[in-house]
Order: sequence, then C-alpha cells, then structure tokens
Amino acid sequence: MEYYKLSVFSVVGSGFCIEAEEGEAVYEQIIKAFKNEKKVELSFLNVEMTTTAFLNTAVGQLLKDYEKDFIKKNLKVVEASNSIAIRLVRVVDTAED
Repeated sequence: MEYYKLSVFSVVGSGFCIEAEEGEAVYEQIIKAFKNEKKVELSFLNVEMTTTAFLNTAVGQLLKDYEKDFIKKNLKVVEASNSIAIRLVRVVDTAED
C-alpha cells in the first residue's frame, strides 16, 4: 500500500485548526485515501494550533469506521508539535471509550 501525503495546513488553509468543520474536511480526505487502499501520512507542518474539536472530527471519528489496529498501520502522523501529538493521543484514547 502506498502512502498518500495529506497536509493539514493545505486542507484547512491555515495554521490554526480550530473548527470541527475543518476537521471534517481532513477526515474525508483520510477516508478517501483508505478507500483507495492507500496509507496516509498526515502532516501537521506549519500547523501552530489545533483544538480538541478539530482533532476529534479529523482523527477521532475514524474509530467509528475502522479498528484501532488498522488506523495504527495505515495512518502515520508526521511533523506534529509535542502539544498536537499529546492532544492526538488523548483524542484517540477518549474516542475508544
């Protein structure tokens, strides 16, 4: 399976990823890649800030469609700041409960 590089900055058009609607656009791109049998490299390059609402919509809701193991094997997060990475872990942990 080949990687599809998805730039959060390019999808949102800003380094401030705040709204759930912006997260939905990222989510839809991830789902589209998965359906085309591609792994996703999700880049947070140039993203300065995210909210939990954005991350819940962009990544957390993937758990309603796919098993956690599938997501771990097929979604790679790159170029994320420590604060974004920590928030992502929390979002995934909360979505599982």
